[in-house]
Amino acid sequence: MEKTLNMFYKKAYNKENMPMAEGKVEIIPNFAKDSHFGLMSKYSIAWEAVCGSILEESAFFSLSHTLETEVDTVVHLYYFLQIVSINMP
Repeated sequence: MEKTLNMFYKKAYNKENMPMAEGKVEIIPNFAKDSHFGLMSKYSIAWEAVCGSILEESAFFSLSHTLETEVDTVVHLYYFLQIVSINMP
């Protein structure tokens, strides 16, 4: 077992990039400095807290609509992240 691990570590340490990946570096967006992301995530977290309180107190009119709005905020946040990562220079 130890011999196999050592062989794995040597190959992993000396690995080379795939030829197609050479020179292709993806830029990772800095979300800490993006005011639009901060605002959207702040409202998303606040809405999740509101939905949680509504569900705890059974103060909802329609359970399915309440849960749907909570899921919609997460989906919109995901799409926002996709748009930001595509539009990076």
